[in-house]
Amino acid sequence: MKKIIVFLLTAALLSSAAVFAEDVAEQVPVSEGAVESTQRSSVYIKVNASNSELIENEDGTISASVTDENDNPAEIIVSEDTLVLDANGEKAELTDGAEFTAYTLWNKPMVMIYPPRYNADLIVINSELGNVMVDADAYTKDGDRYINNANTLSISAVDSEIVDAQGNDYTGELDGMNLAVFYGASTRSIPAQANAEKIVVLGETDLLPGETYEVEEETPEADDTEESVQEAVSMYAVSVATDITVEDANITASDAEGNPVTFGVTEETLVVDKNGEKTELKDGDSFTAYTVWNKPTTMIYPPHYTPDVIVVDTDETVSVNVDAYTKTEEGYINDANDLVIFTDNSVIVDRDGNEYTGDVDGKDLVVFYTVSTRSLPPQTNPVKVIVLGDSGLGINDVANIEEETPAELAVGDVK
Repeated sequence: MKKIIVFLLTAALLSSAAVFAEDVAEQVPVSEGAVESTQRSSVYIKVNASNSELIENEDGTISASVTDENDNPAEIIVSEDTLVLDANGEKAELTDGAEFTAYTLWNKPMVMIYPPRYNADLIVINSELGNVMVDADAYTKDGDRYINNANTLSISAVDSEIVDAQGNDYTGELDGMNLAVFYGASTRSIPAQANAEKIVVLGETDLLPGETYEVEEETPEADDTEESVQEAVSMYAVSVATDITVEDANITASDAEGNPVTFGVTEETLVVDKNGEKTELKDGDSFTAYTVWNKPTTMIYPPHYTPDVIVVDTDETVSVNVDAYTKTEEGYINDANDLVIFTDNSVIVDRDGNEYTGDVDGKDLVVFYTVSTRSLPPQTNPVKVIVLGDSGLGINDVANIEEETPAELAVGDVK
């Protein structure tokens, strides 16, 4: 047995690979060596929640099923560590139907499920009068004022009531602390300026977005097997075509960079719109073509592809992913490790449009979806799924292929 490198004439250059951060909840939130972003953001993920329905869990926590500001479902977990305040900064209790804002620290681990679930650090119940504004963020001293990490609010704390999370008077430093700031009027400057009426000190700032933990790096032990770590890559090469011209089964177009490209459409090519319905190509259309990574192609210029799937651009609100999917404990993840789907409420059909009732594990799928979480990888409940068939050899499997010396033929078998 000996390992060989397999050279395949692929359908196209594959797009940049996305590396899946396995077991995200146990990892450092930002990878070592990350470049600091110039865009400042709050240390809290903010969810404006309405239509709340409360359920008490066996572990003593409360699950609040809510609708966020974009009318998408979400789940807020309220534990004994969650500080619940009213619009005056006083401790309060959450009730069914309450409208509130939930704040969750940006680097807190999240379970990879849909709808997204947030373990809230702070909940502020909305004021019925609407005359109180609230900001929760890390604050740093800026002259005689304090400015939040998002650079959206600068406050004066001279005449403010300042308490800790238990409601006791706080006389310590506010610099480098996470604060819940309650204020009324503010200027229209950037950042806005306000006199804080009340400040609740939530605790010391641990880690700002864009910063990393200092992790002691260990030198890995030598690996005698000489196996390399493979990046996760999609089963399909993706080609974008604009301003197409259709001549029978041949299509000429421009790619995303404006370079010429041609496509051959066969009776095996599935052509659908972004509703997942079969359609016909016409002059002037734009589409995205998906070609199985190991399909042979002629090396000519302009490049010529024979795609397996073409999705015509008809709806900018719909996203599409074409890849092989594998079942996990929580859903199905694609070969590129950049999308997790949950199919409980999805319309699932075969390539002929007939209802599909089998398992989608190990199948090549065309996934149509409108919203996804911001987790790594993103998660979504697709509107529609088209099952293309069983997955073949994935590019991620190539490194594991071993050459076997064929068994010698017996002389008596030779004809």
